[in-house]
Amino acid sequence: MTELITDMLSKDVAKTLRSRLSQSVQRLWLVCLCISPLAQATDIPLVLTDNSGIYQQFARLISQRTALPTETLLLNQATHEIRQRPIVVAIGTRACEELARHTQSPTRLICTFLPSQAFQHLIDHPQKADTDIERAIDAVFLDQPIQRQVALARLLVPQAKYLGTLYGESSQIYQTEIEEYAQQYGFLTLSDFLREEGNPVQTLTPLLERSQVFLALPDSTLFNRTVTKWLLYISLRNRVPLIGFSESYVDAGALIGVYSTPEQQAQQVAETLSAIRQGRSPVQAFPQYFTLKVNSNTERTLRMRLPSLDQLSQALLQEEMR
Repeated sequence: MTELITDMLSKDVAKTLRSRLSQSVQRLWLVCLCISPLAQATDIPLVLTDNSGIYQQFARLISQRTALPTETLLLNQATHEIRQRPIVVAIGTRACEELARHTQSPTRLICTFLPSQAFQHLIDHPQKADTDIERAIDAVFLDQPIQRQVALARLLVPQAKYLGTLYGESSQIYQTEIEEYAQQYGFLTLSDFLREEGNPVQTLTPLLERSQVFLALPDSTLFNRTVTKWLLYISLRNRVPLIGFSESYVDAGALIGVYSTPEQQAQQVAETLSAIRQGRSPVQAFPQYFTLKVNSNTERTLRMRLPSLDQLSQALLQEEMR
């Protein structure tokens, strides 16, 4: 461009233009140097609960799926300036709890990679009395919506009358919602409560003997090797289809599992970031995207023949669109 202007204009004019252009470039360079820290400050912090690989991987997945600039930090690196960014993403329960105490409007905090029970506890026991957390924080939960789980139970066993489940300290908050959706889908509920010191065999045996399909719920009390082992064993012994909440549960012997992969979770977080930039009010959401997996050995043991995973997925999506 400069050579073309030189050819068209006199040497003196060209010299003047080159001098002005040089000065303009210098001023532009100085401006860039001055605003560079500010530009970096607009990066969206992805604040990790700790340095474990699963949190690091999840942060990378979010960064890969959003066009917005991000930076990954540990919780102890989240300075006052970081917490005042326009948008902050907390990955994990402890990061959400800590940042919720210190983040103030107009900063938008997104809590992700945490179960809905943990977020409910944060709502029930707020650290800032003047904050309405439900109206101030976005969230993307790990656990599946109850409707999706109960609808899946009905699709698996259309003739079933009794839906069983076991509650623990943290999962008992699901009870009312499970009973409501069970009634909607034509089930009668059978349930019991297992304390941490309780006997899982004595609790599970009569419950599974009467159940025709069973929901396993995420719970810090119930999700341990002993309880999981007995739940899988007794459900198979009584030929009761067991619906798990993770891929590992299916691999261990549950008939089917409904869960969201880290990639699906990260996609929803990326879409949440875009929605916030477009002015959306805070929303706490269960996973929009999900995966189904069947244990074919358990399917044979139970002498069941399930619809294809695509058919089940489409049927669940249609239920949720009603």
